[in-house]
Amino acid sequence: MNKMVFLLVMLLLTACTSTPQNVNEFDQNVSLGKVAMKNEYYRAALYHFEKAKVDQPNDADLKTLTEMAESKIKQSLDNMKPRSSLADTYEKYESIMRKQGKEPSWREWELDRLNQTSKRDDGVDTNGDTFEDYVTQAELAQTEPGKLNDEQLLDDWLLHYNH
Repeated sequence: MNKMVFLLVMLLLTACTSTPQNVNEFDQNVSLGKVAMKNEYYRAALYHFEKAKVDQPNDADLKTLTEMAESKIKQSLDNMKPRSSLADTYEKYESIMRKQGKEPSWREWELDRLNQTSKRDDGVDTNGDTFEDYVTQAELAQTEPGKLNDEQLLDDWLLHYNH
């Protein structure tokens, strides 16, 4: 009987001491996510919010913050200029083709641009990272506020794209 009481007391003490740690980790991850949001590092914010979800998956405020971060990421991707390995605008492509003595083709440029967007959205680089993984890592590595340039990050990521 004494052993049962002792085990029950130990179990209750263990449960009580683990909860504050989880709350502290939850609060810390939410706080880090909010700082990342303020600095416009939305992927880093989402990373921290996802970690916080482990401790409190049904938190309504956390759900709202997560949706805001996801929305900002989508908006940032939608605002990126259409990419092409040939040139970032049709006018540049047309100029390059004419200098090479070739007839420019809108269809070829448009297909290449769509291919670049597909790489960004679905591809992986030689490290096995998606573009989103790459940007998340870059944002998490930032120690100071300051917006990273998604266009430059995409160019850097495409250098290591796994064809």
